Amino acid sequence: MIQGCDSYVRIHADGINNSSISGVSVLTASAKNRYLSPAVQKASEKLSKRHFIRIFKKTTGAQK
Repeated sequence: MIQGCDSYVRIHADGINNSSISGVSVLTASAKNRYLSPAVQKASEKLSKRHFIRIFKKTTGAQK
């Protein structure tokens, strides 16, 4: 189990050769991940949905 973290997320800036399309992926561990506690998994999912995606969309103009 990963020790000492409150949340764990991976942020990917997605790209394509079309400047009219933009996006981002924020990945969190599944509830089945044996290396993270259920509390860390839930906190990670909450953080990614409520904060990272919202802030990224606001600052970049990405639609989804």
